[in-house]
Amino acid sequence: MKRTVSTLIILAFALGAFAHIQVQSTIGNQINIAFQLNDYNIATENGFATIKIDGMEHPMQSGAALLPFMELKVGLPLSGNISWNIQNKSEEQITLPQRLLPVPTMWEEEGMSRMSYIIDDELYSQMPSDYATVMEPDAFRGLRYVSLRIHPFIYDGQNGLTILRNATFNIQIEGDIHYRGQPEPDELSELMLSQFINPQQARSWQSHSRQTINHAPFAAADYWLRIETDKKGLHKLSHQQLNALPLADIDPRTFRLFGTGGDLLSYTVQNPGPVFQEIDIWVQGEEDGHFDSGDAIIFYAETRDEVNKNRELIGPATALNPYSKNNVYWLTFGGDFSSPPGRIQDLTTPATWQNTITSQSLNVRIEEENHRREQWGSEWYMSKLFGNTTADYQYPIRLDNPDNTKDITLTIRLRQEIGRSDLWHSIHVFVNDVEIAPPSGSTSFRWLGSDTYIFQRKSDSFVHGDNTIRIRVNRTGPDNLLLDYISVDYTQTLRLPDEQYLIQPPYIAGSQDLRINIDGSLGNKEIYRLDGFTGLNRVQPQTEAQSFWFAASTRSNSRYIIAESRHLHSPASVSLANPTDLTLDNRQLDHIIIAPQEYITQAQSLASMYEDFYSLSVKVVDQAVIINQFNGGHPDPVALRQYLRHVYYHHQAPRLKGVTLIGLGTFDWRNHSRQSTPKNKLMAFQIGETTSDDFFAMMSSSSYPELVIGRYPVRTASELDNMLSNYRNYVQNPQGGWWRNSMVFLGDDLYNGSQTDYETIHTQQAESAANSVNPSIHTDRIFAWEYEYDEYQNKPGARDDMVAAINDGRLVWYYVGHGNADSIGSEDYFNGATDMGRFNNPDRLPFFMVPSCKVSQFDHWGFDSLGQKVVMLNNLGAIASLGATRMSNAYSNHDLMLKVLDNLANKRNYLGYSIMAGKLGTTALSNNSYYVLLGDPTLRVIPPERDSLLHITSPEGNPTLQSRQLVNYQGSLASYTGSATAETRVLDSRTFYNLDMTTRVSQPGKTIFRGDVSTLGGDYEAAFIVPDDITNGETGTIVTYIWDEQAKRDYINYLYPVATSDQAVAAENLAPPEIELFLGSFDYREGDTVPTKTTLLARISDDNGINITGSPGHNILLVLDNSIQPISVTQYFSYQQDSHTTGILRYPLNNLSEGPHSVQLIAFDNFNLPAVASTSFMAKKSSGLSIDRLLIYPNPMQDEAHFTFILSRDSQLDIGIYTVSGKRIRHIKTNGRQGFNQIPWDGKDHNGHRLANNTYFLKIKATSGSQSVEARERIVIYK
Repeated sequence: MKRTVSTLIILAFALGAFAHIQVQSTIGNQINIAFQLNDYNIATENGFATIKIDGMEHPMQSGAALLPFMELKVGLPLSGNISWNIQNKSEEQITLPQRLLPVPTMWEEEGMSRMSYIIDDELYSQMPSDYATVMEPDAFRGLRYVSLRIHPFIYDGQNGLTILRNATFNIQIEGDIHYRGQPEPDELSELMLSQFINPQQARSWQSHSRQTINHAPFAAADYWLRIETDKKGLHKLSHQQLNALPLADIDPRTFRLFGTGGDLLSYTVQNPGPVFQEIDIWVQGEEDGHFDSGDAIIFYAETRDEVNKNRELIGPATALNPYSKNNVYWLTFGGDFSSPPGRIQDLTTPATWQNTITSQSLNVRIEEENHRREQWGSEWYMSKLFGNTTADYQYPIRLDNPDNTKDITLTIRLRQEIGRSDLWHSIHVFVNDVEIAPPSGSTSFRWLGSDTYIFQRKSDSFVHGDNTIRIRVNRTGPDNLLLDYISVDYTQTLRLPDEQYLIQPPYIAGSQDLRINIDGSLGNKEIYRLDGFTGLNRVQPQTEAQSFWFAASTRSNSRYIIAESRHLHSPASVSLANPTDLTLDNRQLDHIIIAPQEYITQAQSLASMYEDFYSLSVKVVDQAVIINQFNGGHPDPVALRQYLRHVYYHHQAPRLKGVTLIGLGTFDWRNHSRQSTPKNKLMAFQIGETTSDDFFAMMSSSSYPELVIGRYPVRTASELDNMLSNYRNYVQNPQGGWWRNSMVFLGDDLYNGSQTDYETIHTQQAESAANSVNPSIHTDRIFAWEYEYDEYQNKPGARDDMVAAINDGRLVWYYVGHGNADSIGSEDYFNGATDMGRFNNPDRLPFFMVPSCKVSQFDHWGFDSLGQKVVMLNNLGAIASLGATRMSNAYSNHDLMLKVLDNLANKRNYLGYSIMAGKLGTTALSNNSYYVLLGDPTLRVIPPERDSLLHITSPEGNPTLQSRQLVNYQGSLASYTGSATAETRVLDSRTFYNLDMTTRVSQPGKTIFRGDVSTLGGDYEAAFIVPDDITNGETGTIVTYIWDEQAKRDYINYLYPVATSDQAVAAENLAPPEIELFLGSFDYREGDTVPTKTTLLARISDDNGINITGSPGHNILLVLDNSIQPISVTQYFSYQQDSHTTGILRYPLNNLSEGPHSVQLIAFDNFNLPAVASTSFMAKKSSGLSIDRLLIYPNPMQDEAHFTFILSRDSQLDIGIYTVSGKRIRHIKTNGRQGFNQIPWDGKDHNGHRLANNTYFLKIKATSGSQSVEARERIVIYK
């Protein structure tokens, strides 16, 4: 093992491979693994030491020591676990030059992510003290497992580090190892098994327990009315409101009402979900078996806006449900039900009671959702208390019949707007203009900083009826506060109002007979006991002079409601529904597409593509249908997961594998912002502050998604059309080419905006990511560190090089560094607001991978993220993006992306699978969940199928490529047996260099040969000459690419590594290259007139080949009009098929001015002998299609002639020969090219007879698009 310690001011580049793990034996319940720590490096940056080692994981908690570890997964039998011990360990202790670098704290400033390295001493004191930790058991698609986290570095929190060099770990599996489950092999289970150290055992233990998932039994009845309520209390359904039903045919005694209560659903994955429960109702007039015009249905209903209904919400308690206000109920009749309909029953009055109550505890809360502080999370605020000077803010609040002999408590929740954390805040609070006294020794209520402040004080100034709360904010300068809510807790004397009256008895464990005394006259009112939200029973009252009372058995969930007919509420809406019962279909499904109703037709077309392209069994489901059946009609993203879980657990095998979501969604589903409705198409799943589509795909555990998943982030049908068209084109009509075997990587630079911390991490991670892909794949490496700032502190050079690569075509576009929702890098490498027009890459759409912060924050109503924007263009931009919805951790990002790249580029797996593999293979679960796929999870964004059946035949053996050497090679494409033309590219060894003393990066080697080769049955052979400009190295590459147009597939044959040397072999060089220049076509002649937009063609040949390395001083250079700034055009040269001596250069000349021009071309052979060629021409702008300079040569003619002319653009040609009487005697159809054209004629008519001496006429018609033009000339035949 090698260890180095350096005390430099920057991070050192990692030296070696990661730790080596080998399973030595698996016998029964014993697993022995050998551990060996390979090379690592310790360096310092900004006063911290850091351990650099490839392939290990890093902790997530901000402020903890950045201590590398690795994790092993061990398969378990049911109810199993593991223990471990360590044997034969070898360790060493070292003293660090500084304390270890902490996990950075991520924050945002000036719209860009920032990293701060701040040690949390408490976390440093809690670092692992043992070499391994057993995590909690977990499950994935029926596979139970536990993770064993190995800590090769034990840190004392200061400067002491103990390092485990090697050891044997003995793992004991606890539980019934002889248990045998029911294995259900599928590709996702096998993917997880590939992570286990005991996959064979774990496979035999795989078992799925059947899960109960509650849902509405809509198939039990033929008719359903959907009823929404926006008030709390007793409601009345009239005959008129039910007229959508066939009332004449209904026995009202069979009416039933159902609901789920409307509570926010639990985030717990293994949860049966809400029960669709029958609710007791009173059907007035049902006794005669007819529902007449005066009959009605009485029932109790609520809204979703109560604190106790939203207790599952992570974050501050709120009374307002984040998804909807109205509660939903379902009315039906008849049907197939096992129990009699629920009806209100009369309760008997108990003879005695244990307690008597005359008051109740109430909470009155003022809360509205109007303002945001953060761009994520569930927290909204009611009011802005903003300003620079002292100001008062008043809020009315009503209290009914408060008992002023009891405490009345006022609570106010405030928080400072985002800003300074060192600001003191001061307030006074008044109730009905009476100030609540500040704490002793203070003149006001004061607090420091931006944390939440809870004001809670008692006051005796409240009165019955309307009250006023006044908050005075004392200011001597800017102080902006946000008010969340105001609440008052008080005791209410029971006194009957002229409206529905709800009484909440004190909590009772079990049940108790209780007497309740109420002031006031009962009149025609009736009293009901409400149990939960379903049980409703009538209570018998006892009246007295000015009061009444009742007694009843009271339970812990009992409440009482008093009302008369005129006080009953009317539902907010009643409509006839035709709910689909999704549970009737239990066929095997591979994939589900969930979409809102407006996209269902387009979703069906996507399902057809899935079936046609990949033979998947697919179902398209309307989001609203799911919500109806799995949450009683109440919007909640958990309902979508419950449906997916139902399919996963209850449909026929093989089990569900994937889901595609169609439509944008925001965390403001309820539209508090007044802006989110246009973007609320398909729900976003937010838990706490995290929005992740992974949450939908968790079937049995909250650790990993168990289905592949992706989202089409669209808000309109036209955006969806674009994405579907891109998907179809990408899969069905792919464009072949080297772009499919190329990737571009951009690493952020050293400084992040105004930050002075020196950051090399992004450069190192870009190099590491590029190095992780197969060496046959071309990688552009753009290190922003190397580029100059402009006057705006941006780096447009880095941006331009990245965009040029994208537009040339790249399979993957990879950026690592700082970012925000609409741009990458403080240096504006790409900005969604200004740079979308830079895309010019039709049919060559890359996969955009962005290990950065917030680049895919799709769930905010106020902006579109860059990750969305790039995938919604029509045949431009990106085919899909993988980015974070929130602030993410640079170290964990890199761990994840390396795994995704490996699966996508090296193992050639489809997108959804590759992303899942990345997440299963890493441990930063919360950070991984930030990363969402905006695009289709079934996409195959994969490089060509590759093999290494390529070898050099001459010189023999495994030679070093030497300067001036003739190299013969041959290859055989294992999976291709056709005979298409392939292209070979030979690359010099990579160039390695230091950006500073220890940050080492590399660039791909220069191209030394690029040319087409013929194949026969997939076999080929060819040759090239090694140029003088080759370098010394061990990392040269030979790659042959072939595109099978018929099968729409491509293949790669490669040889790597290839040694290279600039030591020349003996060879003659008799002459410089020969160069021929043409404009537009090879029919060009010196002095011709060409369009102002044309192409320079150069045929260049040399017995020793042409130097195309692009080395300084040896580029192929173009000089236009004697300019002193020559243009390098080396990359536009390619050898002709099966030649290593002759090739063609094609360089576009755009926007030439009209008039005379000259071009000069300079080229070198591989021995660096130069040659120069030049030509002159006229450029003429063409406003449209034209035929110029039509000539017939010779004319008069004898047997043969040529028609020459100049076309302003490529056209279809229709050529006719006519007699003087106008009879057409010969017809020729062909294509013409822009520029000079020459068409031969053999002097014969259409019957093959030679024409007699006479005068004839030639007519040429050129057509291009909707334009056409004709030209005529006379022909004389004279023999």
